[in-house]
Formats: sequence, C-alpha cells, structure tokens
Amino acid sequence: MQPAIKLRNIELGSGRPKLAVPITGTTINDILAATTPILAAQPDVVEWRIDFFKDVINPEKLKSAGQQLRQALGDIALLTTFRTKGEGGELALSDTEYFKLCETVLDGGFTDALDVERYHDEQAVKQIVAAAHEHQVVVIMSNHDFDKRRRLLRSLSALLVWSIMVLTLLRWL
Repeated sequence: MQPAIKLRNIELGSGRPKLAVPITGTTINDILAATTPILAAQPDVVEWRIDFFKDVINPEKLKSAGQQLRQALGDIALLTTFRTKGEGGELALSDTEYFKLCETVLDGGFTDALDVERYHDEQAVKQIVAAAHEHQVVVIMSNHDFDKRRRLLRSLSALLVWSIMVLTLLRWL
C-alpha cells in the first residue's frame, strides 16, 4: 500500500474518495465569483484551469489572480493546471513557455499541487518536478491521449456489435 499524500488539509490515497471541482473563469472576477458556490459545496480540492484565464501569460496578473483565489478558498486545497492545446486545453504553448508558466505558478506561492503534462521534454519535466518539491508543491503528472481513447471506444463498440450478433445467432440455433 502506498502512503497517502498530504495536500493542504486532506490526504490523497486514504479515506473516502475526494471531490474536486474546476474553475475555468476567464477573468479574475469570473474566478472569484466561482468561489461562492464552491465554498458552499465544500469540495476537497479545487482545480484552477489557468489555460482558460485570459491573462495567463502575464506573470504578474497570474500570480495576483492565484493569490486572490488562494485567499478566497481558505483551507480548500488548490490544484493548478495548464492544459496545452495538444492535450485538450485552450492555448498552445511551446515547451519553453509551458515550463516558464509552471515556474510562475510555483513562484506565486498560491498552489498546493501542480499538474505537469508528462510528455514534454524529459529534462524540463524533471526540473519542474524538482522545483515543485522545493516549493513543497505536490506534482500530479498527466497525459491525455485522445486518439488512443477514440480507438479504444471504436474497438469496444465493434466488440459490442459483434457480441450482439453472436448472441442473436445463438438464440436461433
């Protein structure tokens, strides 16, 4: 059994399943307005999808928004995610821009966890993971392979159709 991971006031990997809710606001006003119903719902984790935030590539505005969100959330754990366009996100960034953005998030001191897309430059991934750990930020590695998922769904659909045909034939034997 793997040890639980502490994320603010919760332990991932122990107890009941944890509830996470996203914030996808495009402005700081949208983001802060989203916290009212979130606080009422009392989730375990809030995932801030910064790829939706219109000022995401402005380091000062990103840090300021993150710090305001952190204050508004109180003790709720915050996972910060920039999903690149290639993995289903809102904005395309080069590897250099992506990792600079991750560094900005870490330097802002507002997040408890950082989502890092696994399939970028391996050395850069290792460096950002080390930087996150220096900031005592949990890293969640992600990979969203939509082509593989579509192929799997097509295969499962074909298998289901085939199974129905076989069962229909067996019924008539």
